[in-house]
Amino acid sequence: MSEYELLIAKARTLIAEDKIEEAITIYQKAFLIDSTVDDFLDLGFLYLEVKSYSLAFEVFSSVIKMDSQNARGFHGLGLWYEKNENYPLAITNMQIALSLDAFNTDMMLDLAEMYELNQEITLAEDCYLKIIALKPDHFWANLNLGSLYETQDKLEEALNYTKKAYTIDANMKMVAYNLGVIYARFEKYEEAIQCYKQEISKEDGYYHAYYNLGIIYKDIYQDYEQAKLYYLQGISKNKENYLCWYNLGCVYALSQNFQEATNCIYYAIYHYPQLINDIEEDKDLSEYRKSEEYPRLLQWLKK
Repeated sequence: MSEYELLIAKARTLIAEDKIEEAITIYQKAFLIDSTVDDFLDLGFLYLEVKSYSLAFEVFSSVIKMDSQNARGFHGLGLWYEKNENYPLAITNMQIALSLDAFNTDMMLDLAEMYELNQEITLAEDCYLKIIALKPDHFWANLNLGSLYETQDKLEEALNYTKKAYTIDANMKMVAYNLGVIYARFEKYEEAIQCYKQEISKEDGYYHAYYNLGIIYKDIYQDYEQAKLYYLQGISKNKENYLCWYNLGCVYALSQNFQEATNCIYYAIYHYPQLINDIEEDKDLSEYRKSEEYPRLLQWLKK
């Protein structure tokens, strides 16, 4: 094995260990000796990962100049435009990539997500369905399509595709959470609770599940102590979870602990001002608004 090949092998090992910056350094060292187009493109994708966007653009555009039929070059350029929020050009480049590599489901998935970002929902749906036709057990296509249907209130379809993703890999982040959201919309709250609990049991579980658990216990079961517990746990996982802070304040208000309600609600609104309109109409705060604490909150918010 040549010195170049040894360096590339080492870089790939570092990538597998999630040591991206170190891998980039090794790639750069290898390219002082030799290079292949695919290895060079690999470096471009790593640049995207670490947000070195100008270097990534240089890689992808130079490859396309040398080889106008290089699908991976257009794929990378499409992702570059997506990262820079130019979704029309991202889509155009991804479409070119797929015209050169028509059955590449990774590219199809990226294109579907770009369509979603550009609010072209029907085209995104078509992409996901095409992936599933090619690979019925494609986890992300099933999960994303289920989420897409949920946002369109197509709950039966959403449940079917999300359950399919769950059967493919129940341990992946978001899948139990998404399933919980759909069960809650069907008012199957016990099933939703079990899904959310499964989500938060994962090491990388989606922290918003704590908020959703709190909502069920607060609004559906009126179990304020249990709701408070989940909000506090959600805050411990992410102190910037301001919806948890606000709803914790609501729980304190419903429990007649108006001083703690003021502290939590003020903290939430101070960091997330969009919540300020909620305090005037939130039914959870009807008694709180009659208390002496409410004027104090309004005074704080004016400072």
